[in-house]
Amino acid sequence: MLKRADPTPGTRNFLAFALVSLLVLPVPALAAKALRFSVNASLVTDDNVNKAPVGDDVREDTFVGVLGGASFVQILGLNSSLIYRASVGIEEYQEFDGLSNASFSFAVDYKFRFVRGFTAPGFTLTASLNEQDFDSDMRDATTFGLLAVADKRFTDRLATAAGLGFKTSESESDVFDNDSLRVFANVDLVLSERALAYTTLNLVSGDVVSTSSPTVDIIAAADAIEADDAFGGRDTGQFAYRLDADTTLLTLGLNYGINQDHSLDASVEFLDSSADGGIDYERTTFRLTYLGVF
Repeated sequence: MLKRADPTPGTRNFLAFALVSLLVLPVPALAAKALRFSVNASLVTDDNVNKAPVGDDVREDTFVGVLGGASFVQILGLNSSLIYRASVGIEEYQEFDGLSNASFSFAVDYKFRFVRGFTAPGFTLTASLNEQDFDSDMRDATTFGLLAVADKRFTDRLATAAGLGFKTSESESDVFDNDSLRVFANVDLVLSERALAYTTLNLVSGDVVSTSSPTVDIIAAADAIEADDAFGGRDTGQFAYRLDADTTLLTLGLNYGINQDHSLDASVEFLDSSADGGIDYERTTFRLTYLGVF
């Protein structure tokens, strides 16, 4: 069964399968199996796409995303490997064209274990670089990330992971220059030969960007503020502003394996963010995704 292709930490499911396959293959087949390709296609609905405080400023939207990627595995030893990953993607929004974007990313994972064994813990250190080009130029950004993950299988049905990550973004607008630190925990539970349930909890501390009609409290708390062209800007009184916040994200998902290389994934994410000045917002996102590896 193909498991979900969540970049963190779900990609480890595919990569672990790839690594095990490589270890038991004869040397002539190694190069052929070290390079794999993937494609994800998603339909997403977002009930607060501008991340505004509850009120008349909240906007909803639906978008389609397609992501194609390639990964190459370099075996360093019995207990360690390097994985090089590159991907390109697009997102097309139905209502707010300024949010539509194209992206390119590159990442390197260093995976290792201190001991071998099915239930032995594994560790991954990742460095990533992501470039996004939006129809709203103020959002164009280059993002650098570092991530450390520890994972452990308890049985053939239960697997867990936890990690710590840091991201920093440089954008065309000061509003979208963001830094954040997050910790997360993930649980995968195999329900049947084809079905996998998962849940991920993220706790994030750092910058968030919202768009709404600015109040006195927002102006006082914002580190940066600018008219947001994706939502009409000054003509509609919509301004993007950056705040320091604590954010909680809970994801619940179900993956159904069509076969070894293709699956369908359905998930819902609940987000709650509390920023300086008592400025809060909530957001719920539904996602349906096709995942394939080749």
